[in-house]
Amino acid sequence: MACCGEDYVNGSRTVCCRGHEGVFLTHHVGNINGSVKCCGSDLILQEEQCCNGEDCRPSALCPISSAAGAYCGTCSFNPTVSICTWVRDLALPPPTPAPPPPVPAASRKRLYTDLDPHTSYEYRVAAWNGFGRGFSPFSRVTTKEDVPWGVRTPRWRRVGDRSDIIQLDWQAPTRPNGEISHYVVLRDGQERYTGTESGFTDMGGIRPFQEYVYQLRACTSVGCSDSDKVVAVTVQGVPENVPSPVVSALGPRALQLSWGPPTKPNGIVREYRVNQSGAGVIFTGNGGASRHTLTVAININEERRNPVFCRRWAQAGGAQENSDRRPAIQQKARCRAYRSSQRTY
Repeated sequence: MACCGEDYVNGSRTVCCRGHEGVFLTHHVGNINGSVKCCGSDLILQEEQCCNGEDCRPSALCPISSAAGAYCGTCSFNPTVSICTWVRDLALPPPTPAPPPPVPAASRKRLYTDLDPHTSYEYRVAAWNGFGRGFSPFSRVTTKEDVPWGVRTPRWRRVGDRSDIIQLDWQAPTRPNGEISHYVVLRDGQERYTGTESGFTDMGGIRPFQEYVYQLRACTSVGCSDSDKVVAVTVQGVPENVPSPVVSALGPRALQLSWGPPTKPNGIVREYRVNQSGAGVIFTGNGGASRHTLTVAININEERRNPVFCRRWAQAGGAQENSDRRPAIQQKARCRAYRSSQRTY
């Protein structure tokens, strides 16, 4: 046991240090690894220096590159122009941090991707040093154009009851990605319009009761994009190219009339009507009918006396022989035959 000032301590586990003012201070060294010594009233390691009774351990964290100047609480101590000492009650300024290493040229470039086409962006640079930061002026740049995105399907409509006109209108793409140079309207894969308008009236080759597939194409200086397809349907119209009926004799008093559908029905054929010249409508059938048998009653004596009746009978397609067995060709010579006409409503 030993005395340390006014204390009685275990000398094998403690170190008694005396300060400049004669004050003793006891330090327990049981958990300290290495040799220690007193520096005034403080306890320091044996390899550390003591500055006028105070330890001179650095108080600044310095980078490895500044290890040579890491001394006396600074990272840039120069022993040729300075000494390290301790002055009582003197407030020292905080140590100056080491300047950051210069930014290499390779890291002064940045690449940004996933930007929007034909869009303006502004950038500026901020630089930091020990005193603060400064900003550069803004630089403005616009990305290049791209093909349009989101080309919308054109809208179509009929013009009144016209079956030969289709009106189309459209809107700009949701993302033009540049200046739209022109639009193209395709009908069944063929170009029908090229221009900058937002509408087009198609009057070329439009037929009644037909389906037409339209598609809109929007273009920039880079390229074009197509919309989805839309099907336009025209209204029904009057049948065209209705063929004449074929009339054949089935016997002395019967004729058979047959016909085919119009080559351009322009709609759904609901009904056929057979007209006989001078007699009007003699048959009405649904759209599936294609044949009709006509029975004609003939009085030979009246035929000779009344050539008008003969003509009317012949207009129905008469070609029978008379009762005195004259050849049919003689009968045709006296009675001119006409074909009845066919109309569809």
